[in-house]
Amino acid sequence: MTHFLAKKVSRGCSVFAAALVLFFLIAGADHALRSASAPGYCPEDADWTAFAEDLPCIWESAEQSSAAKILSEELPFYMHQVELALRNATGIRPEPFRWRVWMGSEVLVSGKSGQWGFCVCPGVLLRVAHAVNRMFHPAENGLYQYGDFYYAWRDRFFIVSPWPEYVRASLAATSMAVPPTNLARDSIHLAWKIPVKGEMRLRIEAPHVEGQIDLAMPAAPNGLQLPDAWPEPPMISLTVSSLDAPFAILYPMIRNTAAFQFFQPGAQFFWSRWNLPPLPDTWNQNVLEYAWVLHSVDTSSTLPIPQMALALRTTPSPENNHPLLSLIANEPPVPSFWNEHPGWIMPWLGEKLSLCLVQTGTCALATSQEPLMARLAGRMNLYSINANALALRADWAKIGDSLSALLRQAAPLELIPEKDSRDVEQDVIPIARALSRLGKLRIDASSDGNKLFFSGTLFSEEGTSP
Repeated sequence: MTHFLAKKVSRGCSVFAAALVLFFLIAGADHALRSASAPGYCPEDADWTAFAEDLPCIWESAEQSSAAKILSEELPFYMHQVELALRNATGIRPEPFRWRVWMGSEVLVSGKSGQWGFCVCPGVLLRVAHAVNRMFHPAENGLYQYGDFYYAWRDRFFIVSPWPEYVRASLAATSMAVPPTNLARDSIHLAWKIPVKGEMRLRIEAPHVEGQIDLAMPAAPNGLQLPDAWPEPPMISLTVSSLDAPFAILYPMIRNTAAFQFFQPGAQFFWSRWNLPPLPDTWNQNVLEYAWVLHSVDTSSTLPIPQMALALRTTPSPENNHPLLSLIANEPPVPSFWNEHPGWIMPWLGEKLSLCLVQTGTCALATSQEPLMARLAGRMNLYSINANALALRADWAKIGDSLSALLRQAAPLELIPEKDSRDVEQDVIPIARALSRLGKLRIDASSDGNKLFFSGTLFSEEGTSP
């Protein structure tokens, strides 16, 4: 009996030892297979690419961020729908550990003409799943299919896309994508070619962004001075040292959009209706810096009216003429004073929409209404910041609150397709409420004459409370 038990224990130990050895062999093979020294493959003419060295690490950082807390509290239904869609599409529960086991750590995503796909270096488990899938779904024209996705293998890389053309283009690429340098584990590297070439690193935990754009902009003398000069923080502000480069980028991007096509005829009508002459070619020859702000949106009437302002930093001039003064040359303007500063009003649609102009020293102001000018004239506090070409600011709380007001105003008028007031309150307002809790956006950029180098934060921690 003792000999039998000893033999049984010995056999059990042998089986356990063999299983342990097999486990370590498989784990070692899995780790070796998932270790990649390059991002992988994507179409050579991809419009954009995104690369993460350790997606599960980024995923875990994102789950612990204040933004994730906001989304889970304000948009639980949408978050559940996203998780469900990912699980139905891939058959994998969307969790960092499961992704690492199935897909590995590195991931390369890219897009071209609306088509997208990704490339990973997976381990043993996905290769076993592929071996099973190929028995039931053999390759067609060199590609395999799983659900709505097409995929193929190249070297040790797994290339996937809903479009077979994307996979074939990745297989035909002459070389791998170039890995970014100095990329932190919790960072995503983004690169794009249109409308101008650029790249950016996004730190999820911060969330900090930095990068560069191949855009030649002149540097503002003494740096930008208008971004934070407003006596009241606006909803959105954009400050630039020159109009040429931003317009060269923005116009091709927006000219074919539905919003531009909708507003362009109206803008042309009002320009001619109010008898506004074209600006002369030399209107901005003394302008050193341009700052546009959307201060707020007035929703007290049926037609929402934006409250906007434009500030221009100019060189000192004995004439002290406003650069936009020629806009009111065809109509006699109404002289006015704001905080003891003389200016002009061109009435358009009453108090809520009138062109107001004031020149105070080296700061020329234009506003879309008289009350806003009364809050700004003579109260701008110009000072230099650590940027000389571009600065973007956004107050997410003000954006979210204004969006909520606009949605509640549009719903009873049936301006939101397939949604009544109750649907808007239940499905759309939470999105605006989530935005309002993201604090502030702040991006600064400086130019070396050939490129823009930018850095900043997408949102701040200060606005995360419900």
